[in-house]
Amino acid sequence: ESFDQFIKDIINYRWLFEFIDRSKYSDIDIEKVAQNCLNQYTSRLKQFLFSLQNTIASYLEKKPVDLQLLLQKNHFEILDNITDINSIKPNEIADKFFEILSKPEFLSENYDLLLSNKNIWNGTRIRNKELKFEYEEVQHHLANYLYYEKALIEELNIISLAGEILKVYDEIKFRDRIFTHSDISYYTFKFLYDKDLSIIENNNVLNIFYEQLSYNTRFILIDEFQDTSVLQWSIFQPLITETLSGFGQKEYGGLIVVGDEKQAIYGWRGGERKLLTDFPQLLGFETKQDTLTTSYRSKPILLDWVNKLFGSKHLTFDDTWEYSEIKSAKEKDGFVQVSLRNMAELDGIQEKQDLNKVYTKFVQNTIIPLIKDKRINQSDTAILMRKNKELEIMATALDEKGIDYILESSGSLFEHKAIKPILHILRFLVYEDPIELVKILRSDLVLMHPKKMKSILNLYKTAEDITTFFRLTSESHFLSILQKIRNNKGTILNTIKTILEEFNIIKIFPSEIELKNIHRFLEVAIEFENNDQKHKTDLSGFLSYCRSLEDRDEYSQLGQTVSNSIKLLTIHKSKGLQFETVFSFMNIPKNPGQHNQGLKLYYDFEDDFHSLQDHALTYNFDKIIKKSDKQELIDIVDKRKNGEELNNIYVALTRAKNNLFFYITYDKKGDLEKFVSSINDDSSVPKNIAKIVYNEFSQDIQQLTQVKQIIEYGTITIDEQETKKVSSEIATSFSKHLQFLNWDEIAKHEPENIHLLKTEILENHSIQIGNIVHEYLSHIDYNNKEIRQTAFEKTLSKYGSLFHRDRINEIILKVNQFINDNNDIFNKDHWDKVFNEYTVFDEFGRESRIDRLMINSKNKKILILDYKTGTYYEQEQLDRYKAIIEKFPIVKKENYRVDVMFVEVDI
Repeated sequence: ESFDQFIKDIINYRWLFEFIDRSKYSDIDIEKVAQNCLNQYTSRLKQFLFSLQNTIASYLEKKPVDLQLLLQKNHFEILDNITDINSIKPNEIADKFFEILSKPEFLSENYDLLLSNKNIWNGTRIRNKELKFEYEEVQHHLANYLYYEKALIEELNIISLAGEILKVYDEIKFRDRIFTHSDISYYTFKFLYDKDLSIIENNNVLNIFYEQLSYNTRFILIDEFQDTSVLQWSIFQPLITETLSGFGQKEYGGLIVVGDEKQAIYGWRGGERKLLTDFPQLLGFETKQDTLTTSYRSKPILLDWVNKLFGSKHLTFDDTWEYSEIKSAKEKDGFVQVSLRNMAELDGIQEKQDLNKVYTKFVQNTIIPLIKDKRINQSDTAILMRKNKELEIMATALDEKGIDYILESSGSLFEHKAIKPILHILRFLVYEDPIELVKILRSDLVLMHPKKMKSILNLYKTAEDITTFFRLTSESHFLSILQKIRNNKGTILNTIKTILEEFNIIKIFPSEIELKNIHRFLEVAIEFENNDQKHKTDLSGFLSYCRSLEDRDEYSQLGQTVSNSIKLLTIHKSKGLQFETVFSFMNIPKNPGQHNQGLKLYYDFEDDFHSLQDHALTYNFDKIIKKSDKQELIDIVDKRKNGEELNNIYVALTRAKNNLFFYITYDKKGDLEKFVSSINDDSSVPKNIAKIVYNEFSQDIQQLTQVKQIIEYGTITIDEQETKKVSSEIATSFSKHLQFLNWDEIAKHEPENIHLLKTEILENHSIQIGNIVHEYLSHIDYNNKEIRQTAFEKTLSKYGSLFHRDRINEIILKVNQFINDNNDIFNKDHWDKVFNEYTVFDEFGRESRIDRLMINSKNKKILILDYKTGTYYEQEQLDRYKAIIEKFPIVKKENYRVDVMFVEVDI
């Protein structure tokens, strides 16, 4: 399973591997750098050990004890295995410990403990902040050594292995021709930048692609831009740049980007908030920015609360998160209730709570009364949660009370709780994997006692084969069922039906939503038997078939489709939606735990997002990386994740139109004030949000019990169903929004320089003709017959499929007339150097392309020409060209005069 997840991670993050510069590794002498880091470590270690020796010696003078008691237990044990620590004299500690702690073999075997947050010394007896600071430095140098000795080598292996995995993946994809959305994005990016196929050079689109693009597409609108991934931006940017850099045709083109950086929640698939916040600099063109400060969704009481929460001075853990107050377009009303619930076991008050109990009480005490009193519309109510697992627990609680709901789960059908045990049984029978046997024994189908499970596993371990194993354990009803299924010679569908019947799965999972998913799984088996031709027709082929479907949207878990039902969604699924009433849950676990297993990808892009500034990949050595010089990178990644987590909470709390219920659960012995006082800026984002809620609204907190408090503003309101009112209100509401228009004034003015796109593009072909003119002139350095003939042939070869030769010849004759009429421009005696389609960059790296740049070296004169085949003249563009050229060192040094000029080519 861990390797399966590794492969999924490689595929999901394959876009990231495209930005890794593999050539940089060849410049590193890893062995030499590792030795230098080891030298730094040993040097700093010696200093630290003498400090430790002096500290222990001074302690022993006051209170003589065994050295064992002054060392941290785990450190004492590994050191004592090598030498008898109790025989070491206080003045020998530094030398003896150094002898052990400087050996590469010892470091390699025990680095996990040496890099832990535990000190070598016993902190309950020796308290020394300076010593702690010194030891952290030692750990840092040790981590740097181990990074080059272990982690970097592992990274190279991961990159190499990823290459092999992705090679096979591509072969399968192009063989089967079944592509996900992520596949399409990646292959588009890959082939756009492929050196053999590329239509992009150095992030610039080649002319032929620009010409086709500008001929068909002149306006670009990107909505929800905050969700744009780096991969998508790499595809968009050259297209946008070329669309905005047309040959005087800007009256036919433009770009609109719409987004909210506070709703950027797709970092896990390469989304970057900075793509929106830094958009003007990334684009390289002058932009106009408008900000929406009025919400037409939420009522004022609700928005006032949101403004106070996210605009709080206590929101200090993310200094990049900027918040501007939003006003409501609605005149009145709105409701907010914040509930804070302690799940800890408190003497005399409550037993330990879990989410099952909390959600059951929520349904019983909140949802049912609100529905009964008709204070909420079920059809316009949503419950939002961070994880699919939490939604499933809530779904169970609603099921028990008979409340209709729709579960919009993004989980795979094959991860559903009723389907997973079936797959475990099939995998065990096919692969005879003992891990699958353990999963069956622990599943809801069996729930075997640990003692009995241990004895069965021991029998399996000693059995020669699975047939012998079944004979040895024939007294177990469960295993006799497995043997019966194994001996079943029927179809795949028949085998699954046997599992369902023998294990009473329908009785174990009886709810409507569970039965729907079981039925969908049976349909998968039928699809496999009737339609699949790419896998073997046995159980192993069926399991491979299921794996191939896991990531496909059409094989997601099913939800109920009752119209008058509460919607259960993850925050990600809710983005862009709105509901009259929203219940949002934020669960703060006591010990969130460290997810140390699996592939870790740390990365930070350069400001232009064309390459990585730094990165680190690891599977086994996360602790090493976090203590090494890569710590700064980890801080950047953590900050990015915190910003995204804050955005998730913002999205969840801004989906409500009228009523918002915000539930915060935490696990901390003591009262709410004690919990809040334990929170600092380094704590998780949910904890900090809880702290802000307490600090901003403490004066309004009502304590219901010692474990439950609420804050409440406004009154719950529900709107009448708007479907009947729309037609009668549309005239007044629509005219009200258009009162700023003066129709009489508009009627007096004729639009200037605006032509129908259909006429210009499809009939007059003005844009494409302009491209032909520029193509021809791009090959004309000077006015002579041979150059013009070559230019004509090249232009004809490029545009001969779009225009008849006679039409192209007709255009070129007019251009030649223009050349003859402006012979001074194309005269070699006047200009000894000519650059057509000359690309230059300003100090910010923004690109400009000059139609024609001519130099008279003798008279120290430069002339920049901009050809115009349309009616649009942009003086600012020429001024920008001039400013860039004037900053060239040779231009300044030799005192060249730079002039600019529009030249109209009449076609």
